Amino acid sequence: MKRNSKNHHFMKLNQGYCYRHVLCPTALGQSTLAFLVQNFSHSNQAEWQSRMDAGEIVLDGKTATGTESIRAGSILIWNRPAWLEEDTPQEYKVLYQDKQLLAVDKPSGLPTIPGAGFYLNTLLSLVRSDFQTARPLHRLGRATSGLVLFALDTLYAAGGQPRTDQPGLPGDTGYWLHAKRLVFEHPVSADLLDLRAPLPDCLQIE
Repeated sequence: MKRNSKNHHFMKLNQGYCYRHVLCPTALGQSTLAFLVQNFSHSNQAEWQSRMDAGEIVLDGKTATGTESIRAGSILIWNRPAWLEEDTPQEYKVLYQDKQLLAVDKPSGLPTIPGAGFYLNTLLSLVRSDFQTARPLHRLGRATSGLVLFALDTLYAAGGQPRTDQPGLPGDTGYWLHAKRLVFEHPVSADLLDLRAPLPDCLQIE
């Protein structure tokens, strides 16, 4: 199964995102502005102040100005407006599926999960459009292609992580060009699964 194979790359305007943080005791006494600048260095002080002036930052249910003194347990929210995400591949291939598990072949260039400016243009978003209950059990870096395993129900979590022919799951123990193989015991049937993702054309050796 391959989905959205015609639209290989495209920019996508998302619906924005609500970032929610429960503040720990180490933030006690800091101003809202100082906390944001110190802990989220992707933006400078002027940028965070501009967001507060626009009403995007909320502290304990009230629009923040930046001068508030933070208390432990306070809830800080950034209501980030919609933004245009960088284009990514918009396809994946199903390699294995049963009631509990789903294994897919991720193309290079597609982030596994949201982060670093990506929210909708991710493997997780694509997979959940077809399998709403899917939960990733590991991740690959954006540039890495190959096998990604998802749980489709809660039974897998009780069974622990699969045993593989490498320590840990692909992508969790280092940088891979391609995660080609995953060998593990099925958490319900106890069958030994040997899943493989073919090498992409760019890694084929003639």
